[in-house]
Amino acid sequence: MSTDENYVSIICPNCSRKYRIGADKIPAGKTIMVKCLQCGEKIPVGLRKNPVSSQDSPLVSSEILLKAQEYFQPGQKVAIVVADIKEPSNIFKLLNDMGFETRVVNWPDELEGRFRLFTYPLCFFYQQGQQMQDKLLQLLVKASHLPAETRRKTFFLYCAPEGNRYDSLQAFSYSVDLVISHADLDRLKEFLPEAIREKELNYKPLFAIQEELQKKGLK
Repeated sequence: MSTDENYVSIICPNCSRKYRIGADKIPAGKTIMVKCLQCGEKIPVGLRKNPVSSQDSPLVSSEILLKAQEYFQPGQKVAIVVADIKEPSNIFKLLNDMGFETRVVNWPDELEGRFRLFTYPLCFFYQQGQQMQDKLLQLLVKASHLPAETRRKTFFLYCAPEGNRYDSLQAFSYSVDLVISHADLDRLKEFLPEAIREKELNYKPLFAIQEELQKKGLK
């Protein structure tokens, strides 16, 4: 995405179609989702309130990428946590109480690397403030471009102050399975396991067909 004084130029990451949007149509410091007219891809677009220095986007170290190569036993319950605060201890405790181990991810390449080696049953995005920070946006976009096979096996959850877990359109706009509010965290144990099971049941017939095709050497 590039900007000049009056327009924002964006390129669809899926089909490469180019667009120019009037900068006055995008609230400063906020992110909007633009739907590609050619392929339907949702493209996040935002204007920063302040320019970004090179220090805001440090290179991902080899040590961080090495952590992404961590291996777990099949069936082990491990949740990926992406948050805009350094230590979301309340999220860790909630997930630990539900039987999940937790791993924090801070970089898009790290997220991609982890999902390449292991199927994580839950990916939890946590937004503390009213506005989505760039870090969350970048990781959310990376998650939305994970292979379809991976996304079917992982439950993607987004928590924001104004989240509404009854609004499926809000979840669709974020490319996640469910969006919840901070107030919902106290009841997370009540509805999250059921939501995860529901997604698993929805895809169970597809997985059964794929498994049968693999046995026959057709996939």
